Amino acid sequence: MQENTPVPMKDNQFQSKHRTVLTREQICIPGIEMIGRHTIKSALPPLELHYHPDCFELTFVLEGTIAFGTEQSDEGTGEKIQKEYHLNGGDIFVTFPDEVHSSNMMPVLRSEIIWFQLDVSRPEEMLFLEPQASSDLLKRMCGLKGHVFRMKTCMYSLIKDAFQSVIRGQSPQLSASYLALILNLMTEEIHPQENALSEDIRQSAQYIRRNLTQQLSLDELAELCGLSVSSYKQKFKSQMGITPRNYINMQKIELAKQFLKSGESVTETSMKLGFNTSSYFTTVFKKYTSQSPADYAHKKQPASFSESLRDLDGREK
Repeated sequence: MQENTPVPMKDNQFQSKHRTVLTREQICIPGIEMIGRHTIKSALPPLELHYHPDCFELTFVLEGTIAFGTEQSDEGTGEKIQKEYHLNGGDIFVTFPDEVHSSNMMPVLRSEIIWFQLDVSRPEEMLFLEPQASSDLLKRMCGLKGHVFRMKTCMYSLIKDAFQSVIRGQSPQLSASYLALILNLMTEEIHPQENALSEDIRQSAQYIRRNLTQQLSLDELAELCGLSVSSYKQKFKSQMGITPRNYINMQKIELAKQFLKSGESVTETSMKLGFNTSSYFTTVFKKYTSQSPADYAHKKQPASFSESLRDLDGREK
């Protein structure tokens, strides 16, 4: 459980090679506080506990995997706990106005996301909608059950079109129409996320998790599924939102954390998990956690999420 106190968070305008954030002042759409797109190439530190006053936040995972947590009260003790959600490509994560959330102490991993915040403090002006349509949409938003939803196929292009429309400075009414359509699809046709894994991919992921200390080749995994390597890679990524090799490495790094916490050395951990060299293991570990295994073992705190974004922006200029 995280110890820090939740803080109100407001995204500021930001522009870099991999991250773009536009705010209310640039967007000029009633009710849209911000919209952003981030292509995350390497792990960033965990996103701190925060909330968005009067705003829904909707995160569309286009590719990769990402974790979130929402703060809830334990029914038995009343203690604040974090409920964890793991999202893959094609998932939508929704937080409600003023709801405390974070990445649940997990680094923000390689992924591509588009997200926006819907300000509900003045619903009569939302998205250029007529008052009754705005009120009906808001009621449906408030009635959503759960936090994770699965995108319909058409929503991939819709959310990309919405973002591009805003970036290009097209008519705010046009951009708003994309967003309104997305929200109406969500509240009328989308159901909470269900397990969409086929049996062969489910068993493949389970086999990977059970054999992390072994050398895992894609040829072997594809054969277990009765597929060619190219078909296996395509099917695995379409259902898991991440390539098989990235999934293997992520799981190995999670196990590596346990070894390091138990006192194993970096070299011993590297050998146990089948990495060719300690230096390569260190490279992979840092890619997925934003810190070296030695720093992790000595419990050194990585830079904050916001500090890492500033560093990233500085390197790209």
